Amino acid sequence: MTSPLEGSLAATIGQAMAFLFLDATLRRDVAGTITDPADPPVPTEATYSCKAIVEDYAERFRLDGTVRLDERKVLVLASSLATTPVPNDRITIRNATYTVMAVASDPAIATWELRARG
Repeated sequence: MTSPLEGSLAATIGQAMAFLFLDATLRRDVAGTITDPADPPVPTEATYSCKAIVEDYAERFRLDGTVRLDERKVLVLASSLATTPVPNDRITIRNATYTVMAVASDPAIATWELRARG
């Protein structure tokens, strides 16, 4: 069942906040085409443009061991991304690339919150 907050609310948030977010690219390895059953296919890379920002976690999360020193919170405007992020995706913002470790969303699915390592 979808949330009543999804759809128009997420689109409104996306339009209102887009100017605050930076251009970013999400990359995902996808299986290649099998041409020879004896030879495994080479993975290819799918790319998706989006709008995102990077934040540091609060120091208390680092001190209690909840997050590692190299982990960042990446917020992605869901309306700007043509796919749902998954662990092991990579996102590049301002020439810094982060690997997605976990994915969460707000109730309206207006943003994706990525726990990422860089």
